[in-house]
Amino acid sequence: MAQARIIHCGDYDPVGLDEYLRLKTACPERAGLYLPADLDDLFSRYGKGEILLGSNGAILARLRKIEDQEVRRIVELMDRHGVGLEQEVLLLSYVR
Repeated sequence: MAQARIIHCGDYDPVGLDEYLRLKTACPERAGLYLPADLDDLFSRYGKGEILLGSNGAILARLRKIEDQEVRRIVELMDRHGVGLEQEVLLLSYVR
């Protein structure tokens, strides 16, 4: 297991990104964030604004300062669309 690669497929919201960063801190060379090719479209079609409310706003403000390129991409999508995205949306391609 010491060589296993870990792909995080959590929510694309502040809490999900915070979880990913904790995982990456614990396993920096092995952790990655799953970024589907149609992520921008998924944000625009299925994103939820309420995900960014409350304490998530403070987490998002902190995440805007993170240098990790994968996290920055998701933060840019959240800022552009004004929504977060739950990870269950990744299952849609299997339902169709």
